[in-house]
Amino acid sequence: MKILGTIAILLLLAGCSTPAADNSATEAETQTSRPDPNAAELNPAPEDNTSAESTEATEDSAAESQAPEPSETKSEEPAATSTPKPSATSKPTASPKPTPEPTVTAGPVFVTKAEVAKNNSRSSCWVIIDGSVYDLTKWIAQHPGGSSAILNLCGGDGTDAFSGMHGGEARPSSTLQGYFFAELEN
Repeated sequence: MKILGTIAILLLLAGCSTPAADNSATEAETQTSRPDPNAAELNPAPEDNTSAESTEATEDSAAESQAPEPSETKSEEPAATSTPKPSATSKPTASPKPTPEPTVTAGPVFVTKAEVAKNNSRSSCWVIIDGSVYDLTKWIAQHPGGSSAILNLCGGDGTDAFSGMHGGEARPSSTLQGYFFAELEN
């Protein structure tokens, strides 16, 4: 009986499935090779310990292969933290927009005539026009009338020269405003 059980287990483990015709043949063979239970009682066969041990080993290995793998009790993953996960229905809240700080504008910057006089070269050219001080250092090379017209005004008052050449024209006045530096101190 143990042999038939072992064969059945081995067939299950091997994944053998036979067509229906073969099943009937196998069943017929099994029935003919099956010992008569009454005959076993009358004439008991001597027990072979070696075959019993191998049968038990085969049954044990079959049971092990069918048994699910034991789950580990200790997880190798770190424990979950208590950080809440956002739910699908919750919407993120917008953080309030910071209100811009008002810009503190200092009063007008004032420069003396003595300070303007020190900036009288191509590398630093300040010019007084109508009571305002302009830093024309970068405009020297761009002036359409040539650099000498501007260099002659560096470090001094250019109000008369500017008015005489440009006499209230809008374009030169707007260009000049882009170079405003400070107010002239009285």
